[in-house]
Amino acid sequence: TTQTDANGSFTLMTPDGSRPLDFSELSQRTPSEPSSAIRARVMKAREFAAKRFGDPAMANGFMKSAELRKYCSLDDAGTALMKRAFDALSLSARSYDRILRVARTIADFDGSDDIKTPHIALALQLRSLDRKYFTWKTVCSVIN
Repeated sequence: TTQTDANGSFTLMTPDGSRPLDFSELSQRTPSEPSSAIRARVMKAREFAAKRFGDPAMANGFMKSAELRKYCSLDDAGTALMKRAFDALSLSARSYDRILRVARTIADFDGSDDIKTPHIALALQLRSLDRKYFTWKTVCSVIN
């Protein structure tokens, strides 16, 4: 879970969202959560998406343009963040759509009908991990 402050910075929170994770929790070597619990969260997010689509076989990764417009609308703050990312990171239309799909999935994990700014920020950070031209510094300058 993430929490965002007024400046758009976010903090990784405990699974119940009650407090920020501390270094010892982030750096521990022992498994903190069994795979069955992770699977349960994934299934809950999939069920959330299936209700939205009306089709249990449909997933966010399969959304076409019309579905993206319908299910991935952004508020003003989210639109502003995506515009900054689009400009600063030289995103293509395809990259933009992929980030929206990932943000929609993150929102599903949060049980949110709406894509919120922290969902977009996390999607941008995840996207930066698989692109050599997305530098961490550039992504941080966009989301903060």
